[in-house]
Amino acid sequence: MNAQEAQTFDYYSLANVALLTKVAAAKGCHCEPYKDWFTYQRWQAQGQQVQKGERSTKAMTFVPVKIADPETGEIVKIGKRPWASHLFCRCQVAPVARH
Repeated sequence: MNAQEAQTFDYYSLANVALLTKVAAAKGCHCEPYKDWFTYQRWQAQGQQVQKGERSTKAMTFVPVKIADPETGEIVKIGKRPWASHLFCRCQVAPVARH
């Protein structure tokens, strides 16, 4: 995943927007959902590192369920299932130090 892909989403959840807005307000930061909240892997793809000791915020989402079509071998989406994502806000990360 590159830095541009790490900032795009296929789906926006209003429940997660409300959750992350509430958490940001409690932390005293002004991080916006889907702009400043990403998973550990997405932060790394953007050249950022979660700071030691920072705790994630769990948000529920859905991920696609895919299988290979037995006749064609093509991967097809057959549904979705719940998934817990662990998110960090911009206030919890810093640029990766390059050597």
